[in-house]
Amino acid sequence: MLGLFKKSPLKKLEAEHKALLTKGFHAQRNGDVRAYAFLTAEAEAIREKIDALKAEEDSEGLKRPAPPLTQPLPRLETDPEASPRTDDR
Repeated sequence: MLGLFKKSPLKKLEAEHKALLTKGFHAQRNGDVRAYAFLTAEAEAIREKIDALKAEEDSEGLKRPAPPLTQPLPRLETDPEASPRTDDR
C-alpha cells in the first residue's frame, strides 16, 4: 500500500536525461562543442541506467501499464450523388 505513493526512480532519470539532452542541444547551438560532448556523455550514462532499470523491472515480472488503445474514427456516410466529382470526365 505504501508503494502506491512512491515516486518511480525511472521517471526521475528520464526527466534528468531529457534535461541534459536539452542543455547539450543549446550548448551545441551556441558553439560550445566541449560542453555539448560532456552533457551528451552524461545523458548516455543516464540512458544506460534507465535501460538497466527497465530490464530489471522486466526480469522481476513487474508489468508497466499498457498504452491506451485508440478507437478508429467512425466513417462518415457520404451521398455519392452529392459529391462534386464525377467519373464522366
